[in-house]
Amino acid sequence: MTAEQRRAWIALVLLVPAPTIGALCAFIVAPGPIGQAIYTFCKLWILALPLIWHLGVERKRATFSPLAPETRARALTEGLLLGLLFGAVVLAANALVGERWLDLQVLGAVLERAGLDTPARYLGVALYIALFNSLLEEYVWRWFAFRQLERVAGARLAVPLAALCFTLHHVLVFAIQLGPQIAVLGSAAVFVAGCLWSGLYARWRSVWPAWISHVLVDVAGLWIGWRLLF
Repeated sequence: MTAEQRRAWIALVLLVPAPTIGALCAFIVAPGPIGQAIYTFCKLWILALPLIWHLGVERKRATFSPLAPETRARALTEGLLLGLLFGAVVLAANALVGERWLDLQVLGAVLERAGLDTPARYLGVALYIALFNSLLEEYVWRWFAFRQLERVAGARLAVPLAALCFTLHHVLVFAIQLGPQIAVLGSAAVFVAGCLWSGLYARWRSVWPAWISHVLVDVAGLWIGWRLLF
């Protein structure tokens, strides 16, 4: 094992469990202020670690993940088309099985606890999730986690492995908040989307094509929530 691979393993061990630990503490181990504090710390940890690691351990400069000018239009178009396609799949899956499996009372209770039970609050958080949280997830799971996994497993295996790491904490959150059937369906969708977005990063070496796709898929999911609730 090379020194670069050892560093990659350390980075992955420090990063990957954090969201699951935060969710476990917030929803199962210590629900309430302590659990929420741990959850918030874990969230901040996975946002800070990649930049600290990139600058301090790898000794590289920060960039805005630029696309090469000669491939920019093609890369962004590919992300747009994949986002439209997968967003349509999400809407179709919800129409076929999601609405029959989802308990609206449970969903309403989840959103009420989160303070999202009014249209204005829901729209505000939806904008944050679609535009900003999606970018943060691309930064963490595609830009950082994928590159570390690529160093230890190669680019081909890094695609599903990065998607799996991205999916782990979603399984727990879906199961706790929405029940086992939605957890299975939602987690499968997150894993497939993660593979698509990791593949886009591997192809173009920029987070922006995957981010465009991610935004469109999030919009589809958030639209489902809006329509069911309001």
